[in-house]
Amino acid sequence: MSRLADSLARLFGRVEIFARGADDDRRGAEEALGRGHHLEARDHARALLVRVPRSPLGLALWADAAEGCWLDHEVVEALSQLVAEVPWRHDAWLRLGLAGLKAGWAHARMALERAAGAVDDPAIARRALLALADVDIHAGELGRARRWLERVPSHPSQPDPALALRRAECAIAEGEVE
Repeated sequence: MSRLADSLARLFGRVEIFARGADDDRRGAEEALGRGHHLEARDHARALLVRVPRSPLGLALWADAAEGCWLDHEVVEALSQLVAEVPWRHDAWLRLGLAGLKAGWAHARMALERAAGAVDDPAIARRALLALADVDIHAGELGRARRWLERVPSHPSQPDPALALRRAECAIAEGEVE
């Protein structure tokens, strides 16, 4: 998955960040992420957010850096704030839901359900629907898992191993051995 900050940088100009004197932190975070120095990037992103609170780009940089540090709870915190600022971004909802599952966040399902509504981006909807099905398969909620799987975008003439695997898991769990 591409870095969320790359995507948001195109949408939100850097004018406010520059005007508030936080462009060095933005640039520092982006360069540190590019070098794989996630802790350094995290420090720059958090400094940017001190100067420009609720900056979507700053929040995305923080989420990307925290994810690189395996700080799942911080990823959830950053992305929760981000979706409050850009609730129409299904990619942010997907990232929040997936990070929320890792962190044991109570609202991960809701975030994935929001991402599953990405009619303009079938790849995002697909990942969200498969994740929702996985959650329900593991919880023994096979009927609900099957309903998620029915909504997964796929082409009937193309093999879809991920979808077939989950359908098989449901069938086996229900005792349909054949």
